[in-house]
This record gives sequence, structure tokens and C-alpha cells, in this order.
Amino acid sequence: VKYRLLVAADAKEGNAEASIACSSNENPASSPFTIKVFIQPKESILVVDSAKVIPAQISPGSTGVMSVELTNLASSDLRDVSIKLDLGSSLPIAVENSTNEQRIVLFEAGKSKKVDFSLIVFPSADSKVYSIPLLLSYNDQGGNSFSKNLTASISVFAPPDLLVSLDSTEVIKTKSTGRVSLSVVNRGLSQIKFVAVKLLDSPDFDAVSNSLVYVGNIDSDDNELIDYTLFVHSDAAVVSLPIELSYRDSFNREYSEKRFIDLRLYSDAQITERNL
Repeated sequence: VKYRLLVAADAKEGNAEASIACSSNENPASSPFTIKVFIQPKESILVVDSAKVIPAQISPGSTGVMSVELTNLASSDLRDVSIKLDLGSSLPIAVENSTNEQRIVLFEAGKSKKVDFSLIVFPSADSKVYSIPLLLSYNDQGGNSFSKNLTASISVFAPPDLLVSLDSTEVIKTKSTGRVSLSVVNRGLSQIKFVAVKLLDSPDFDAVSNSLVYVGNIDSDDNELIDYTLFVHSDAAVVSLPIELSYRDSFNREYSEKRFIDLRLYSDAQITERNL
């Protein structure tokens, strides 16, 4: 004989008792007896509340900590909880001084817990957001196994570092016109995008050429040359060339900054003496 039982919505997980009595036309009802019925939820719910990385952005070659916070929403304890980061071989990230798996032997019902992973970012990592598979597995009180595949993320960022210097010049004395070349070097670890250089106005010279030069993207450890044609009318020994740099980093954040490049001028006697 089989019966389908309806479990109350507010029933707690665990053993419950059901009372059964048997009867027939010939025999009156027997004394009831009880059987044990194990009540379990359809699914034991383990949720990830957050997966935070400190610092929020990690530089290539640096370390950080990913803190994963979990809550057991089930009405009973969970056992053998495994939290694993699937870093694989394609990600430029590794676990430092530990393994990529953390375990919780007993996770009490209604409780929250936090596990930490110490991470190191490879020096060659590009500046961008990386997705990290997060694998959960656990067992409920009835011995049933569950697993979840989730995704966390880590932001890798190398701040931009531009160096601007005088590369060469045809202007070596006052009251002269010539080409002045500036070198723009990307000393940072990530690409710098949409670089533009504007030569600002100055009472010491006049720009004969276009004062705004669009450079474009500059890769790490690369440089670009930009040329201006100037008429210098200052009698000073050093003329300062004011420029304005505008660009974006790998996360498309905009930057604007002013720099001053020194242009050395010489007298006729100095030019003759130094064979310039």
C-alpha cells in the first residue's frame, strides 16, 4: 500500500512521526502505530552574498584578497561545503601561499560565513576586468549533494604614466624659426588611449604649425614623436613650452594635465664656441 503525504509549508527539516491505523470489514480498527518520515527541502539553499576584492583594483605584480561571504538559507545544517576558484591557465591570476579551495566542515542553518583567498596578479596582466569561475559544492543532512557554478570578478589596473621630453630642436637661438620635436613615452604597464597634445599660448614664442596634435594610442614601453614649428622671440636662456596632455586609460577614464618642457637657447658666441 502506498500513500502520498502532504508536508506542511512550515514543517522543519528532520524526522517526523506519522500515525497509521489499519482496519477491515471483519476486524475493527487496530491500535494506531507511528512511523518515522524524514522531511527535507527540495533544495538546500546556499547563497553567495558578496565576493569583494581588496583593494578594489589590483596592479599587475601586486597582491590582494578576495573575500567570499556565504549564507545558509536552509532550515538545517550543511556539511562539507567547498568554495573553489577555478583560475585555470588562461587567467593571469594565482592564489598566493594557499590553495584555490576553502572548505567548511559544518555550516549551521541561518548562519553566514566568510572565506578569504589571497591572490597575486601576474606582472604581465593587462588592465581590465577578469571573470573568475566560483564553484560551490555541499551536502545536506540527508546526504544529498548539491553544486553551483557562479562567477566572481577582479579588476586589474595599472595607472597611466606618460613621460614627455624634448627629442630634438632646430631652434637654438632667439628670433629664429624651426621645428621642435617632443617625445611622448608610455612608461606605464597598460595602453594609453586617445592621446592628444596641445601646445599652449606663451609670450615667448609663436606657433607656426597647428598647436593641437592627435597621437592616438600608445602601447606600454612605446613612444611617439610630435613636431611643432615655432618662432621664438624671447631673449631668455631657457624658454618653457607649456603643453596640455589629454588621454584615457584602459578603463576609458579621462585625464588632462599640463606639463612644461624646457627649450634651451644660445647666444651667437655660444653657438660658435660649441659648434652648434
